[in-house]
Amino acid sequence: MAEYRQLELFPDLIRKTPNDKQENKKYDEQLSKHKLKLEGFRNLNLIKDLANENGYNPIILKTVTGIIPRELIAFSKASRANLRDKIVHFYEYDYVIDRIWRNPKRYIKMLKRALAVIGPDFSIAPRFPEEVNIWSFYMIRVISHYLINNGVALIPNIPVCSPKYYNLVFDCLEEGGIYAISNVQAYNNYFSRHQWYTFVREVIRRLKPEALIIYGNRMEVAGVKTYYFYNENIISLRRGKKIS
Repeated sequence: MAEYRQLELFPDLIRKTPNDKQENKKYDEQLSKHKLKLEGFRNLNLIKDLANENGYNPIILKTVTGIIPRELIAFSKASRANLRDKIVHFYEYDYVIDRIWRNPKRYIKMLKRALAVIGPDFSIAPRFPEEVNIWSFYMIRVISHYLINNGVALIPNIPVCSPKYYNLVFDCLEEGGIYAISNVQAYNNYFSRHQWYTFVREVIRRLKPEALIIYGNRMEVAGVKTYYFYNENIISLRRGKKIS
């Protein structure tokens, strides 16, 4: 019994038969397929260029410069539009934009036709568990990185968040260039507006952006060039139309 345990501890001492080698090969093949499925499920295959022997290098998102935004269009409507002079945005409900996470390859050809694309905006909120917010940050970074690597002109979306997430937000972004930010939730109450302005001041201080695209409602910001675009749903409500 003791001898058997020693052989378990030192598998290289066990003499393998031809059948053993075949079984090991089958096991290795199954394990490899399992790893590929797992990487696909977590979309780790989208950042395989960052893989190293210790894990993954940090995701650093490079933004575009010199673009003058004239028209924004929602991702859900982009497939039916001429995107030549338009910027596609993901400021929609999570269940609408989740398709870009589930199958990003499907939309590359379409998004490359656009003047630029604002990165995904998966929800981050104080009422959510911290793990959910961190997962949203992960999805935003991975999809943004994948779009850049596939030739899409990306304008990173900066998700508004509380100060405890500031380093998580800014560590993957470079100074300069054009960035986008939403203020759709900033009209809820005074605290939300205060938090939004506090966050924008931090964006300007840390990133020194060339310009900011602000989506939602007009909230004046000093110290940076800004482009304002109204939330389409707000416009529809003001006109008495139903939100699609």
